[in-house]
Amino acid sequence: MSSKTINRRIFFCLGLAGALAGCAAEGPSDNPILRSAQWRAYVAASDLRRNCVPGSAETIRVVYNGNYKEEIRSYDIKQAASGAEMAARRRGSTNLLEMNLLDPIGLWRGERRLIELDADTYQHIKSALIASGFRDRPEDARLKSDSFYWVASACFAGEFRTNIWAWPSERYERIRFIEPLVSRDGFDRPLSAPRPPAEMFADQRREDPPFELRFRNGAIY
Repeated sequence: MSSKTINRRIFFCLGLAGALAGCAAEGPSDNPILRSAQWRAYVAASDLRRNCVPGSAETIRVVYNGNYKEEIRSYDIKQAASGAEMAARRRGSTNLLEMNLLDPIGLWRGERRLIELDADTYQHIKSALIASGFRDRPEDARLKSDSFYWVASACFAGEFRTNIWAWPSERYERIRFIEPLVSRDGFDRPLSAPRPPAEMFADQRREDPPFELRFRNGAIY
C-alpha cells in the first residue's frame, strides 16, 4: 500500500471520527480528536476554574508536556471523603504504519489509569505541589509544544490558581511533585527526559512546526 493511500485513509478516518465525536466536551477527553481540539482549554483548566467556588471539593490538574509529539502525561485529582481519586493519562509517540483502520484513533488514545489515593497520599501530593512554588508569583512565558514543561492548576478553598515550570530553569529544578505522581500513575515507562529541541526530530520540526501556548497573568492562552 502506497504512502499516499495510507495518508488518504488516515485523514478520511480521522475526519469521520471527528465528525462523529462532535466538538464540545468538558475536562479531559479520552477521544484523541476532542483532546487535540481542546488541548488549550484542558491545559488552561477552564473547567476547574469555572467550577471553583467556596465549598467546592479541592481539585488538582497537573500536565506534563514532554515534547508534545513524544509524550504527554496528565493527572486529574479530586478530593473525596476517603482521600482523593486520581485519573492519570499518558500518550506517547505514534507509528502510523501500525494504525488499525477498524480503530483509526486508537494510536492517539493513549493509556488511562484510575487510582484511589488515601488521605495521607493526597496531602503528600498537595504539599509537594506547594513546596514546588505553586503559590509563587507566576512569570509570563511562551510554552512551545516541542519543549518540556509542567503546568499545574488547582482549586483550594474556593480559590483557583495556575502556575508553570518550564525547562531549563532554576524553578524547574525545584519541582517536588514529579515523583509522588509518576510513582503512582501505573505506567511502566519512564518519564521523557528534558533535552534541547535541536536534538529532537529536526526533520519533523521543519515539516510540522511546533505550536505554542502563552502563559500570561497567571493563565494559559
